[in-house]
Amino acid sequence: MHLIEVTAKLASPVLFTNPIHFDGVAWGAQRGAPSIIIANGFGLGVYAASAAIWPITAEEYSNHGDYGLEADAITFYVVGNRRRLVKSIAKPIPSDLGDGTDRGYGQVGEWTFEVLDQDDLSPVFFDNGLTQRDLPREWVIGAERTRSARRLMPPYFAEKDRHEVVPAFANCEDLKPEIHDALRRIRSLKTERPPRAGKPERRKHDL
Repeated sequence: MHLIEVTAKLASPVLFTNPIHFDGVAWGAQRGAPSIIIANGFGLGVYAASAAIWPITAEEYSNHGDYGLEADAITFYVVGNRRRLVKSIAKPIPSDLGDGTDRGYGQVGEWTFEVLDQDDLSPVFFDNGLTQRDLPREWVIGAERTRSARRLMPPYFAEKDRHEVVPAFANCEDLKPEIHDALRRIRSLKTERPPRAGKPERRKHDL
């Protein structure tokens, strides 16, 4: 699998009440499961995709009751296969993010996808004492806060299958050892497409 840095170059301020997770963005483009690997632990799974990370230069935005942030770009980190990921959301590529898009907010001018040459998956899940996306409470040690009745998978607006989570960018001590082990296994997965069920894998000497 690849660790991919996904950048959305913004053309207008973004309004949001909850963190914007990239798997939710991809789900909205595809109207189905995004081409992102799933991390599992303690019987619960989340897509290996961070919430939107804002630059320190981002500025608060307020206009007649609309509140959000304004920046040149925001960044997500995702674990998956770059080619399949780009292909899966390219038609149609998401052109907006967050709330109020019908009023011109959250407009995206360009998306970029860069494969990073590193084994560390901390930008996706947990980095410098902060969660990087909503995580199951069972995954985390010493969370400063939790939220109830939140979904772990898109569509995030659905009412069923809600859990107690540690929200994105909450302070905590660490992830549990079992979760660190699960994340190490993710990084070692192959990027090749598996053979179709019921058909033998063709090798060079079979031709």
